[in-house]
Amino acid sequence: MIAALLELGSSDRSWLILGVLLCLLFELINGFHDSANTIAPLVYSRVLTPFTAVIWSSLWNLVGAIASSGAVAFGIVALLPPTTAGQTPDWWAVAALLLVAIAWNWLTWWRGIPLSSSQTLIGALIGVHWGQLWSEQSWTWQALTVPPLPATLEALLLSPLLGFALAYGLLSLVRSRLPTSLDQLESLAEPTLTWPTRSSLLLATAGMSFSHGTNDGQKGMGLLLLILATALPDRFATALEQHHLPLGIKVTVALSLAIGTLIGWQRITHTLGEAMGDRPLTTAQSLSSAAVTTATILTASRWGLPISTTQVLTAGIAGSTLATQTALNRQTIRRLLWTWLITLPIAIGSALLLYSLGRAIWA
Repeated sequence: MIAALLELGSSDRSWLILGVLLCLLFELINGFHDSANTIAPLVYSRVLTPFTAVIWSSLWNLVGAIASSGAVAFGIVALLPPTTAGQTPDWWAVAALLLVAIAWNWLTWWRGIPLSSSQTLIGALIGVHWGQLWSEQSWTWQALTVPPLPATLEALLLSPLLGFALAYGLLSLVRSRLPTSLDQLESLAEPTLTWPTRSSLLLATAGMSFSHGTNDGQKGMGLLLLILATALPDRFATALEQHHLPLGIKVTVALSLAIGTLIGWQRITHTLGEAMGDRPLTTAQSLSSAAVTTATILTASRWGLPISTTQVLTAGIAGSTLATQTALNRQTIRRLLWTWLITLPIAIGSALLLYSLGRAIWA
């Protein structure tokens, strides 16, 4: 590996190091953003202390990322085809899409807005792809619409609606069948939880963290493999062609995701736990939204669809809030919806502009 790096020119070597660092930084902020979601149900149901909940979530994110199949990773790669062997890597494409994804994810995290890292990354990928077509003067409708794109966008759009509907339906069904038990779970003053309830929440949140690792962790893995394959084709091109994720790439990205969870979870957790409704998140809401999110994300990972843990869980919490006959916080919901609506066009436009400016200056 070191010998292969030394064989690169100084410019390509610098770009490669920058690309790898940006890719890992993206996953670190992904840990800030998306992994924090899994901590809110544990903290606000009083199953674990915040510190223990962060450790629990980070551990299962790490395991999920390492155990991932690679289907989502190569679904992301398919949106931006790799550079062919012998061709100079398009480093501005790598820099533009990662810088836009990092900047928008960090900004929304700083504002405490639960957002889809997937949506931002996919928007940046589209913007870079369109920038490449513009530079090559090959604008056609078929070229603009990358084949996997419609299914990816449909999954991003439908998954939060599914999370909302399933969480609302699940909790409404429990309310109609077991009203007394549900009243106990919804109580904010309950001093202790039964072991079955604690175990269920621990299992549901472990599944949610694991599923997040299997889905969101793969996005960074796919990009990292793409970066390495374009710069060092002799070592990584075969893995890319055969859709094989090397273990070293899995572990590196998984560690970045887990570390991000450890150091940046508070802002998003507070929004989900305190600001979604007129009262803090209850145990019943935590259980229903976590179970629905786990099932949805694992299904999407199995099909290779890069959907958002953030959006599914946030929508699930909103659905469970209505199911408990509690009013939603309109200000929070408006902020969420507006941010979700503008993320894709902002990411596309920013990546297109940044890539075009970079190519113009570099050329």
